[in-house]
Amino acid sequence: MSSLSELRASPYQLWVVLAMKVFEAVAFFSLMYILAKFLSDELGFSDVEAGWLFAFCNGMQFPFALGLSFVLDTVGVGRMCFIGECCLICARLLLWLAPSRGLVYFVLLVLYPMGTACLLPALIVGIKRFSTPLSRPYAFAIFYTMMNVASLSVAMTLNYLRHHSDHSQIFTTILRLGCITSACGLLSSLFLREQPVEAIANPEAPTAPEESKFQIAIQTFQTSLFWKFMAVVGSFVMIRAIFGHLSATVPKWMTREFGEDTPYELFVGINPALIIVLVPICTRVCEILQIKIQTALIIGAMISGFSPFILVFSVPNTVVVACFIIVFSVGEAIWSPKLLEYTVSVPQEGREGVFVACASAPLYLSKFMAGATSGYLLKYYCPRPDDDADKGCSSRALWAAIAATTCVTPIILLIFRQQLFEKPKDDVSEDTALLKKAIN
Repeated sequence: MSSLSELRASPYQLWVVLAMKVFEAVAFFSLMYILAKFLSDELGFSDVEAGWLFAFCNGMQFPFALGLSFVLDTVGVGRMCFIGECCLICARLLLWLAPSRGLVYFVLLVLYPMGTACLLPALIVGIKRFSTPLSRPYAFAIFYTMMNVASLSVAMTLNYLRHHSDHSQIFTTILRLGCITSACGLLSSLFLREQPVEAIANPEAPTAPEESKFQIAIQTFQTSLFWKFMAVVGSFVMIRAIFGHLSATVPKWMTREFGEDTPYELFVGINPALIIVLVPICTRVCEILQIKIQTALIIGAMISGFSPFILVFSVPNTVVVACFIIVFSVGEAIWSPKLLEYTVSVPQEGREGVFVACASAPLYLSKFMAGATSGYLLKYYCPRPDDDADKGCSSRALWAAIAATTCVTPIILLIFRQQLFEKPKDDVSEDTALLKKAIN
């Protein structure tokens, strides 16, 4: 059976997971697209304060995800999705109906990251549980494509509202949209039923009893395979920071550099629009050419990692901004779905929670870094007009600082390719020995 045929024959749970990803992605981007400006324009936070709130909103997801990873392996995908959706809809309702500076701290630092830490790892594990090795690359490609369909839809909606509604109502309308789609995700989670966990790839390898899961997780941390895995996913922290800057830095930078009426959301929307088209194409090309995961990761990282230099070596204008986002998106279409696939290809069945939670650390850390640095970059290189009317924007310096960090990822992958991706022959015996030790 071909990979596409297996995808069509997948259980209904896979399509429920994909539908939930669409709903959550719409809700997520409806908040991220406006969060920086909402905090500053509506609630009076400074650039630096808004940047730190953006940072901790995303960064706090990692400790929650790590702490809840054992719960995911125990209670399963369906229950974890329901818990996450409940937390997220409460967080979004509070932001919509009762926004205040004090409440924002609780929502963005506790309730929202807790809900995201429950939901997103569960959805990723769900893709693996409800797909086969042949259909999995396409399942993750659809998963990633749908996320970008949602991002583009929110960008177009925001642009429409900017031209057809009162400015004071834009934030309220977008927050309401997030609540509605989050409610749809909550309803979808009620239809998610677990399947029995399949036997792991090596039938001779021991399986873990429920009572030893925590002990096995500790033993997992001692394997060289785990730390190579963490080194690979951790190397993408710098590139992924661009996503944070697209949400936290670009909206303020573009409106200050090119005018308040600049449709920054359409420029940010170039990214998901291209991903929708390019991810299926890149996935098919990689399959036809039999390109290994590590090769795709390196090629994509080189394209995306060096893309901000376009803004450094050119006179800033809207065309150059579009070129930067286009080049970054081409690289992302190559590396990002493969990174998701790599994340679930390493751990054994029934033990994905710890791996997926740890693999999510770079995503959360990258957004934390972007948020934490965004406020300072804007303060010193592109301040508010009322703060420093004579200074203006030093756009090249701002993007040079960003580019100096994003190019680190491809450099690391190229220099340490052999150490990161080649698995020593004794790794399997090492991992199996530790697993047996944990069970006994």
